Amino acid sequence: MIGSSSAVAADWLPQLQSDNASEDSPKTLDHYRPLPEIRVNGRQLRDVSAEALEALNAANDPAKVFARAGTVVRVDHAEDGRPLIVQMTDVHLRGEMTRAANFYKLSTRPVEPARTPVSPPMDAARDILSRPVAELGFPPLEAIAEAPFIRPDGVIVAREGYDFETRTYYAPVGDMSDFFVPDRPNADDVDKARALIEDALAEFPFEDEASRANAFALFITPEIRHAVVGNVPMGLIDAPQAGSGKTLLVSIVSEKTTGSAAAMKPAPIRDDDEWRKTLTATIQAGQCLTIFDNVDHVLSSPSLALALTASTWTDRVLGCTDIVTLPQRTVFVGTGNNIVLGGDLPRRCYWIRLDAQCSEPWRHRQFRHQDLRGWVRAKRGRLLSASLTLARAWFVARCPKADSPVVGSFEEWCRIVGGILQFAGISAFLGNLDELYKQSDPTTAARGAFLIELHRRMSKSGFKGAEVAARVRDDKELRAVLPEDLGDIEPSASFQRRLGKALLKRVSRRYGDSGVHLVRVGTRQGAVVWAVHVDRKDLPP
Repeated sequence: MIGSSSAVAADWLPQLQSDNASEDSPKTLDHYRPLPEIRVNGRQLRDVSAEALEALNAANDPAKVFARAGTVVRVDHAEDGRPLIVQMTDVHLRGEMTRAANFYKLSTRPVEPARTPVSPPMDAARDILSRPVAELGFPPLEAIAEAPFIRPDGVIVAREGYDFETRTYYAPVGDMSDFFVPDRPNADDVDKARALIEDALAEFPFEDEASRANAFALFITPEIRHAVVGNVPMGLIDAPQAGSGKTLLVSIVSEKTTGSAAAMKPAPIRDDDEWRKTLTATIQAGQCLTIFDNVDHVLSSPSLALALTASTWTDRVLGCTDIVTLPQRTVFVGTGNNIVLGGDLPRRCYWIRLDAQCSEPWRHRQFRHQDLRGWVRAKRGRLLSASLTLARAWFVARCPKADSPVVGSFEEWCRIVGGILQFAGISAFLGNLDELYKQSDPTTAARGAFLIELHRRMSKSGFKGAEVAARVRDDKELRAVLPEDLGDIEPSASFQRRLGKALLKRVSRRYGDSGVHLVRVGTRQGAVVWAVHVDRKDLPP
């Protein structure tokens, strides 16, 4: 199962020492150099701004001022201690300027002191912020991490501060004194790491081995997110009924990843504009993990589908007309009872199904650790070590390929997570994709059934939308398979318009094993003529 790490070439293996170095290491002379002196009076603003910017860049080591989405930002902390990205104002920048240089005025009067210390000029701060951010020289910031993580080259980042390779700021939350990952994990290290994660997941009532493997994937994904050059699908945790452990499962992932309780968000109810606003605020803050809890309606949002497959997110900032383009690195999770997916979301999610097989699962549930959240908090450093030990071992073994499924648009995530899990002896990853697709939006099956009936009843040479509408009104069997989203057949004019729009929207889209689909074959008397084709020719008459 696990190859010998001794076979890995020493010059290939990334070294961890530089990223695990102690913050108490001796400071260089640069840390004690005198601040530059900048004269503010009797000079052009461009010259004062240029010197102030030079001083800011010289003082930005370690990096604390960054460029993001065309603006200047810094990493701040919320009341609960969690880090967040904050856009810097002229007041913020002025504060950084006074810590980067000494500003003064020079007097020409002999009775006055030759030099008078002054605060940095606000005009210079505003001038710097008005410049294109690419000209300022501040390092780009794409994401915040609250726990150690692994890079695309297999190096583990475990030292607080900015990582230039991934453009990520690591702001550790909580005690990490027991965090340790072997440089070259062996088989015993991998077995112990897998066993610890299994201990956390042991008593959840997973419906099948695929759901268990997908839970492993969810557990390690936040720590390997920065190694994925591409997108990550949304994790779905659902169950037949409440009390099965959905929120608890996602909570322990959050406790391990962020060091705090899960920040739950309600899923907007079929309002894509609200989805867009929620997603923009989430991505702009640089949150590494976002959870939509207790989804109780059809989960369908073009904006969410886009966020899951886009490397960047572009939107208008709430409350103003500015357009921002943000890097999208957030991992999304949704929970609910019998979640129904709509639109393009089914192929952008992976499924974790819990089923306690009893009417009141919260009353009969027994966990090995009665206070599982408290246990995870106490073992956080070790659980993070376990996740990254599995990842590190896979990298050391030269990233052996897995035979698990690969989902379009998420190839890199499937390759890395599938490889890590299979290397660790965890099988069935993404093994329930077909079931997920089948249990998705029920209107999809209804549309396929409706097209099959049109194929049987309507002229093979083609038909108009008005002819379909008339046939629906007269044919009870055809009306019985009419998709619910087409609404009532009365009034007839309104129904005909809705039907026409629905036909236009579903041209060439295939449904079910038959591959039934609608094609446009021409026009007749100014109206579109349609036909239904099937890929399989063995349908019963």
